[in-house]
Amino acid sequence: MGLSECLNHDMLIPYPVLKEKDGEFVAQFKATVVIQPRSTVVIAGGAPLDTSKFESEHSVTDEDLKKVLASDLWKKERVVKK
Repeated sequence: MGLSECLNHDMLIPYPVLKEKDGEFVAQFKATVVIQPRSTVVIAGGAPLDTSKFESEHSVTDEDLKKVLASDLWKKERVVKK
């Protein structure tokens, strides 16, 4: 298949190139997920992000929001014992 055919059928999604001031960096983190009735599964791009490698001048101060951000993002499928 040609590239235009993949783009026409939304098999590929072009992302704009992001840029910042000279000496600044921009990063995007994307993942493909499957949402099922009882679980959510990351099928591509789901590598955990090591935030210790990054430094920011901004931070979350609300304790409730910190708890939500620290929680697991994906529902885990329950195993039914028969």
